[in-house]
Amino acid sequence: MDNFITELKVALAKVDSFFEIEEVVFKHVLNLGCELMAEYLGQLDEKLHAEITGQHRNKGLVSRTIMTVMGPVNFKRHRYVGEGYALDKELELVANQAMSGYLQLLMAKVAQRTTMRNTADTINTLLNCGISVGAVEKAVHTLGPKVAAETRRLEEVVKRPKVPQHLTIEGDAFILKLKNKQRIEVHHFRTYEVENGKIVRQHDFLGLDLNRLRTRIQDFLERRYDLSNQTIFLGSDAGPGYDPQAMLGLVPAIAQGEFVIDRYHTLQKIAGTFGHQSPLTAKAQTCLRNLDYRGLQAVLDTYEGYELTADQLDDLRHLRNYLDRNWAYIPNPRQRGYQGWTRLGSVESSHRAWTYRMKRQGKSWTKHGLIAMVALIEARINGNLTASLKRILIQATQLPTEVLGEAAQKAFVNADFHIRDVFRKGPVQASCGAKQGRIYLDEATSRPLGQLVKNLRL
Repeated sequence: MDNFITELKVALAKVDSFFEIEEVVFKHVLNLGCELMAEYLGQLDEKLHAEITGQHRNKGLVSRTIMTVMGPVNFKRHRYVGEGYALDKELELVANQAMSGYLQLLMAKVAQRTTMRNTADTINTLLNCGISVGAVEKAVHTLGPKVAAETRRLEEVVKRPKVPQHLTIEGDAFILKLKNKQRIEVHHFRTYEVENGKIVRQHDFLGLDLNRLRTRIQDFLERRYDLSNQTIFLGSDAGPGYDPQAMLGLVPAIAQGEFVIDRYHTLQKIAGTFGHQSPLTAKAQTCLRNLDYRGLQAVLDTYEGYELTADQLDDLRHLRNYLDRNWAYIPNPRQRGYQGWTRLGSVESSHRAWTYRMKRQGKSWTKHGLIAMVALIEARINGNLTASLKRILIQATQLPTEVLGEAAQKAFVNADFHIRDVFRKGPVQASCGAKQGRIYLDEATSRPLGQLVKNLRL
């Protein structure tokens, strides 16, 4: 550590491009970080050793290596009979945990956007880590449930309930595949407000248990909002678990609910029944948008007059039942006389944050891994991922202030140099200009340049 400046100058003297300068400085700074970490941990262990001496018998120093974003940090700490390692207990270092907290944070943040293998490759390419795919999976499985708990905690932190201008709740579900080839349904709800035609303060809720998720949403609404005499709009495709009665059940007794069926799914049902290229499809969809029930029935009757197969007749019957059952919920908020509302249906497109990561390329999951990954992406969509991971990992390695201060002072203040000296700007020196020289291939071997040419030819 004391020779950092000298080593860096020697290394820089051997390079002749800005690319190489940056590469050399980066590697040396990473190595310096590992040395500083090892020095700090050693000083902290000595501090703890001074306090424990006389209480427990010391069995000597034992080495340990922890992988950090700077690379492997090797340090030694005292072991005590019947007590183990005081340093490990002080830092709450798990016996078989070889990854630092900050490195786990990076792995979790990258892994919820790309595959585990790509995460390991990316971090290893950028940093001197050498992590494995298994290490990434372990970090995700460990941190995912903790992030989910932190998300619940943040939902309960409300200073004062507010009166929303326009509040909307949307719900839908998507299917993911498990390792055992089974398919599992992930339920997704989103609450948001509408101000001046724009969606603000949205919050997403995801889970595998629909009833627990509904209870979570109701608790969130009760803490976050004052909904006395408010009108809440609810949207879904009216599928199982998301039918009008189930969605309206989310509305508190002190408020009023207005259910709106997802217009996109209704239009797709019409196209799927008539065929995307059929002229009846455009006519039926126009009638739906204009709320022309009689015109829509006329289109359905016209289609029924065609020579249809048994499957086509069955699809038509399902479409008629669907429209009759949900016709009262087709008008959008503006058509019902409510102003300032945007179009519903944002929850459908927001599935991509999960399905692009968890569904493409035939991906399959263990149930534990699925729950963990859903929680990480949910926290990211809600804007809390980094803060939640930091809170979790900092709490797991919290140091007493007095121990931290004394150890840091011994490790750094008394060192032969300060970090600021590394980057201190030196005095400007006058340029000597460009130097030129030649090496003649026919120089006599009795001369120094001749000997150099001779050696180069060997």
